[in-house]
Amino acid sequence: MAKAPARKKGASRNSRTAPRKGVPGWLWLVLGLTMGLFVAFLWHLWELRNEARPRAPAAAISTAGPAAANPAANAGTPSGQAVAGEPRFEFYTLLPSQEVMPGSRPAPAQPTAKTTGRAYLLQAGSFKSEAEADKRRATILMLGMPVKVVKVPVKPGEAWYRVVVGPFAGQDAATTARASLKASGVDSLVIKKG
Repeated sequence: MAKAPARKKGASRNSRTAPRKGVPGWLWLVLGLTMGLFVAFLWHLWELRNEARPRAPAAAISTAGPAAANPAANAGTPSGQAVAGEPRFEFYTLLPSQEVMPGSRPAPAQPTAKTTGRAYLLQAGSFKSEAEADKRRATILMLGMPVKVVKVPVKPGEAWYRVVVGPFAGQDAATTARASLKASGVDSLVIKKG
């Protein structure tokens, strides 16, 4: 007689395995937000590190560009001069020599023309663009001279902008100021006032 197979102990009638459940969607959302915030935090730290680094002045960068790549082209120029065609930044040399105390006003560079009957002005340029006139005005202000931009109508709807320096008390003061402007590379004309 044939024996019937023995039943396994502990086995249930339903030997099907329970289906596996995946990771809930809310857990993926929380995990993604956490990783995104962590990456944003690292990016923020990277930006703070870059801002804290001391940077070389733009003049040093501009003179080290093509000149460093081609030393033969720069062999005849002194190390302090910029190569032709490159921008020249003079305020790096002008600013350290000037000192401004907080709460104090700088003394006028030249006495005003109210002391004598004759006053002299210098015209340091006449420009069609107001932006160019303001650039020239800023250059002269760095020298400590009184300067303003005057709008002069030429034709209806057209105006020129004159850069006027002064007034100066006498011809000697105007000549001295003109020489100072010339040394800074600014040509000017002497104009009598009054």
